[in-house]
Amino acid sequence: MSDWTGRVKLIVSLAAIALCLLPGGGAASAATSASVPAGAGSQGGEGNRIIAILVRHAEKASEEPEDPPLSEKGIQRAKALARLLSAAGVTHLFATPYQRTGQTLATLASALGLEVRETEALEADQQVAAIKGLPAGSVAVVAGHSNTIPQMVRLLGGEVSGLVDGPAGPMIRDESYDRMFLVILPATGGGVPVERAQSVELRYGE
Repeated sequence: MSDWTGRVKLIVSLAAIALCLLPGGGAASAATSASVPAGAGSQGGEGNRIIAILVRHAEKASEEPEDPPLSEKGIQRAKALARLLSAAGVTHLFATPYQRTGQTLATLASALGLEVRETEALEADQQVAAIKGLPAGSVAVVAGHSNTIPQMVRLLGGEVSGLVDGPAGPMIRDESYDRMFLVILPATGGGVPVERAQSVELRYGE
C-alpha cells in the first residue's frame, strides 16, 4: 500500500473511531461509508492528488451577532477536530476572516505548527482555485460556513446531500455542525486531470 493510500485510509478510519475517545463518550460515525473512495489509491498519479477536508465552523456563541466566537460546545468540537486530524498529514489550513472559522482550526493549527490562511467567505471560486493550486500531495483543511461549504464541495467535484434552501442558496441545516466532507481531487498527468474527483461525507464529534 502506497503512502498516499495509507493517508486517505487514515483520515477516513479516524473519523469512524478516534472520536470515541472524546470526554463523555461522544462517538463519530460515517454518514455514507467509512472506506476509501474507489480508486483513491490507484496507480497512475496518486502522488499528484490533493485532499481537501471541508467542515462548517463549530458551534458559535450567541453574543456578538456580527462576528461571534465559538461557544464552549464549539470549542470542544474544535478540539475534537484537532485530535481527529493531527496525524492525518495536514499541510494547509484555510478559514474565512471570522472568529468562528478561525477558532475552529486554531487548536489544529497550534498542534501542527501551521498558519491559517484567510480567504473571503463569499469567494468560493477563489477558495477552490487556492486549493487546486496547492503542491501535489497536499492535504488542506477548510473551515467555512453553512452556505459556503456545500458550494465549495461541489466546485471541487464532490457531492453534498441533505441541504435546505437558504437566502443565498442551498445550505447545511442550521443545527448541523458535525458534517465533514473529504474530497480527493483528480490526479494529473502533464497538468491534465486524468479522472474525476471522489468524495465521501463523514460525521465527527458529539
